[in-house]
Amino acid sequence: MICIYCKSESVGSKEHVLQKSLGGNLGIRDVCGACNRAFSSIDQSLAENSLPGLMRVGVTKAGTFNVRLGGDHFRLNDADFWEEVRIVNGMQAIVLPQIHLVGIQENGQSRMAVVAGEQDELKSFIALVSEKVADGTIQDTHIKTGPSPQDTTPRLVGYRSDGLFVRAASTADGESFLKLLAGAWSALRAQVETGSQQELQVVHQPTILVTQRMRIDDNYRAVAKTAFNVLATKRGPSFVLRPEFDPLRDYIRGLALVHKQPLAPGEIAVDTRFVQMLRFGEVPLVPTGSHAVIIVYTAPALLAFVTLYSKYSFVVRLAEIELREQIIEAHEFSIDRTNNTALTMSDLAQRLWETQDKGRE
Repeated sequence: MICIYCKSESVGSKEHVLQKSLGGNLGIRDVCGACNRAFSSIDQSLAENSLPGLMRVGVTKAGTFNVRLGGDHFRLNDADFWEEVRIVNGMQAIVLPQIHLVGIQENGQSRMAVVAGEQDELKSFIALVSEKVADGTIQDTHIKTGPSPQDTTPRLVGYRSDGLFVRAASTADGESFLKLLAGAWSALRAQVETGSQQELQVVHQPTILVTQRMRIDDNYRAVAKTAFNVLATKRGPSFVLRPEFDPLRDYIRGLALVHKQPLAPGEIAVDTRFVQMLRFGEVPLVPTGSHAVIIVYTAPALLAFVTLYSKYSFVVRLAEIELREQIIEAHEFSIDRTNNTALTMSDLAQRLWETQDKGRE
């Protein structure tokens, strides 16, 4: 087959029309493996580090598939220091296993606090730290500085079963903390392992600090890719291989981003030639409770309207092209990998009619 993105002859790989991480379950095989792998980063950016990504974590129920919000997130505990948390399905804040330096005792010994959300995670965390202290690699742990004010207490955090990092106000503070931890580890480990298992603590209305770094260019490229995939599904690979789509193709692949210069004060450098976001909550062109894409052609503009999680809508300029017919194609996708449906003109009319009725009520 010929890849619809790089136009190379290759063996097709499965590309999800709407990202699987957003709940998509429809695949095409007109994308080569190299392009498919290259798109993983922008798909992840849209799913975990975007405004729709924030909605994704809120509405994806536990038991469907596991989701997480990208970035660094913190919970203020009863002792007034920040705990590292992971935000997952249903906006749950799961406390990561971590060790905090909370003070120095009168005898000069460091005072540390061990925190974890689950007992099994704590056991794995303790075993991993013990391994790294024993082989001397604990000092090689990656140190994250800031963001303030979450860095008031240095801490060692287990962010996955085989990964650690230190959070501290400075690299020097992080290195000093690691030395203290290595020296006190035997006593601290014995204290943790002989201590009684704590019951699960439920914190009502906790203070959560969410920090995200959003790569808006990546988010917009991922939205454009979804629209282009839908177009390929509806019109076939030979249609989207036309040269009129080459500028969009290069944009999605990240080969030709254009940023306006100079920027106005406070303006973010974003390539908006192909994708623009509508106001949050604005009634989408296709009223939906999940995701929807509608492709509309009015000579010479071929446009796509992409709605994610019913609230976030984007306009994608697919191409300036001469066609002999008008086009209106629509497709709806579930948020839980269970369903996708082509929408007919009758479906669209009925939904618009129902939306107008609700507006009049």
